Amino acid sequence: MGVSPDRLAQSIAAHFEQLGLTLESFPSRAGFDRMCQIAERFGLSSYDALYVAFAEQRGARLLTLDRAMAAAAAGIGVATITATGPDAN
Repeated sequence: MGVSPDRLAQSIAAHFEQLGLTLESFPSRAGFDRMCQIAERFGLSSYDALYVAFAEQRGARLLTLDRAMAAAAAGIGVATITATGPDAN
């Protein structure tokens, strides 16, 4: 039998702690609402909009190959690091 999801989550958290990293719960209700706003405004999937919203919330730059995500980030004032690659859209 496999490891329970709770036990796996505890193990992952312990490994992060050993590395000096912290886990943060995101999105909050406000973060979820912001993700929805970004998705609707820029036509992004909720998955992509979540990364943009998280970068905004953290005050971080967004690294992406996706031009639509980069444009959405720029549209809300999030600095981006854009890269090009064979699959960039």
